[in-house]
Parts: sequence; structure tokens; C-alpha cells
Amino acid sequence: MSLRFVFACLALLLAVGAGAAEADPQQTRALHALFDREWEDISRRFPEGSTYRGDLRYNDQLSDQSAEAIAAYDRQVRDWLAEAREIPRERLEATDRVSLDLFIGRMERQVEEQAFAGYRSLSLSALGGVQSNFSELLKASPVRERRQVEQMLRRMAAYPAQMEQEIAGLRRGMALGWVTSRDVLDRVLAQIDEQLPADIEAGPYYAPFLKLGSDLPAAERAALQAQGRAAIGRHVVPAMRQLRAFVADEYLPRAAADGAMRNYPDGDRVYDMVVRHQTTTGLSPAEIHAIGQRELARLRSEMEAPPPPTGKLLSCWCGGDDASTQFLCGQQPGTNMDILLLPSNETFDWGTGNAAATVQERAGTYSGVSLNERSRVARYQWVSDVCVDL
Repeated sequence: MSLRFVFACLALLLAVGAGAAEADPQQTRALHALFDREWEDISRRFPEGSTYRGDLRYNDQLSDQSAEAIAAYDRQVRDWLAEAREIPRERLEATDRVSLDLFIGRMERQVEEQAFAGYRSLSLSALGGVQSNFSELLKASPVRERRQVEQMLRRMAAYPAQMEQEIAGLRRGMALGWVTSRDVLDRVLAQIDEQLPADIEAGPYYAPFLKLGSDLPAAERAALQAQGRAAIGRHVVPAMRQLRAFVADEYLPRAAADGAMRNYPDGDRVYDMVVRHQTTTGLSPAEIHAIGQRELARLRSEMEAPPPPTGKLLSCWCGGDDASTQFLCGQQPGTNMDILLLPSNETFDWGTGNAAATVQERAGTYSGVSLNERSRVARYQWVSDVCVDL
């Protein structure tokens, strides 16, 4: 090891150490406190997400989807962004600088979306949304203990109010000219119908009550199941029927057949934003489309390229008198690859000299060494002392 290398390593370590020493403890604490407050706020404000993360503190609650609650959260996001931008990045250690950058980026994307209320109102999609969120949430909620089941029952009791808020949000978007496309809404209606069988116990909302904790006494389990059936019938089913009626009678008649963004108010601006958020590049949709067109043309040209010329002569040694004989063709010109012609027992015809064969190309001479071996299937014709690639 050279002294120059040792000195370079020492210089690097000293530079890293100096950078770490320059981190301001006060700014570090301020950053971490911001992260902690934001995490606790969204955990409380969006309890469904907490359930999915395994944080069960709010398992008896549902998020407030009213216009007032949405506006309050939007203000909070703007405040967090302003606070994060005030933290001097250069006075943080490297890891915290990255964390700060990611936090600011996420807040900036959320703030940018706030300008498009209509787009944000699209809460129904073919892959899920208001029509399936609650059944998916129940599936992820633990029901091992009585307390957990009681939390689920309180969530069911809160569901009608949340559904009212969701429908109000869809109406606000509809007034702005933003309605989910007709083909998607047809699927949404089908998904709602699948969740509303005549027998409550056959639907997804009752499924958790079939998996209650084995430690619960049988009588207690039966009582909780009875409460579950009652809550589903009293709270959940009516809320879902209300959603279905709204979609079928009010929302769907306003839906367009084509859900392309260009058909919505400010749709082009929304599309530009979504492309930037999803690709994390500064390329415009047109530039990304052009890349796709170029790649498509390249792939098509490769697919449609004419096949290699036929009749290529390979200098072959053709020996033996039966189809199992392995033929050694001479070294491929310009390479160190030998070509071995292996006739197929099924298709080799000594009368016509035609053979379906596998060609093995391998490095070195014909000495039994199998290095860099490659195989391909081809058709060959044996003509005197040459093998003709057909």
C-alpha cells in the first residue's frame, strides 16, 4: 500500500469528521422535532394509515374528510414546508440533509396539488377508492381481543358520517367539472354490489368477525359477532347504498366516456404536474412521449429487420454414417469459436442430406473443453464437404 493512498484515506476521514463536527445540534434537534410533530399529526389526523402501519392507538376513529378538515390540513402542510425551509441545510450532517431534502420535496408536491381541488376530488377508481377503502381497512384491523373488536364497532358507527363527507367532496369536484370517467364508474358500481350480498355474513364487512381471537370465550365471541352483524346492517350497508345511489343517479350521468386529463378544466396543467411527480424528472409529457416513440421505432426496426442472408457456407468435416454422429465444423472465421453440428435423430434424413440441428459454439479447439458454450437451433443441409446454413 503506497503512502499516497494512506494519506488520501486519512484526508477523506478528516474531511468527513470535519463535516460531522460542523453539524449544529440545535438545528438537528429542530429538524427532528419537525419530523416527529408531522408524524404524530398525520397519525392522528389519518387513523386509517396508522392502522396499516400497525399503530393501533386510533383504531376506533376515521379521518375527517370534511372541506374544513381538508383546508386545515392544507394550511398545516404549508406551515411545515415554511418551517423546513427555514432550517439551514448546510448546518446539518449529511444524512439529515438528505432527510430534509426529501421532506421538503414531499411537502412541495402536496402544496402544488392544493391548487387543483377538482383533481383531488377524484376518490373513485377502478383499483380502489371510497367504494372499497372501508372493507380493506377492516381486513387490516386486528380483532384478537375484545377491546379491538369494540374499536372496530365504533369505527362502523362513525362510517356513515365519513361517507357523507366523501360524497360531499365528490359533489364539490363535480361542480368544478371533475367527474371520474364512465368506464371506471361502471366498475365502481360492480364493486359496490359485490360488497352488498343479501346475507351480511357473506360480505367482506363481516369477515373479521369470523376471525376473532381464539382466547375469547365462546359466549363472548357469539355476542361480539351479533354486535357486528347489527352494526353492519345499521351503519355500513346503508352508507354503501347511499354511495351507490349517488354514483348511479347523480355522478354517472355527468361522467364522460373518455377520462383523458385533457378533457378536464386545467387538465393539461394537472397532467404536467403528475408526470413530474411520478417520474421525478424535469421532462415535459411531450418530451417523455418522444422518448417512447423513438424507442418504439428502434424496437420495431429490429423486429422487422430482414433475416441474415441464407446459404452461408461453413467449412465442415462431415463424417460418420448415422444420425447420432457429432459433426465438427471448422473454426468460425475471425473467431476462436469452433462450431459443432449436432444432427437431430428425428429429422435427419441421409437421403436428402437435410437436418434440423443444434449448433454449439464454444471457445478453443475441439478437445472436449466446454468453455463459453452457446447453443442455437438451426436447419442445415449437408452438401458434400460443406454445411450450408439454410
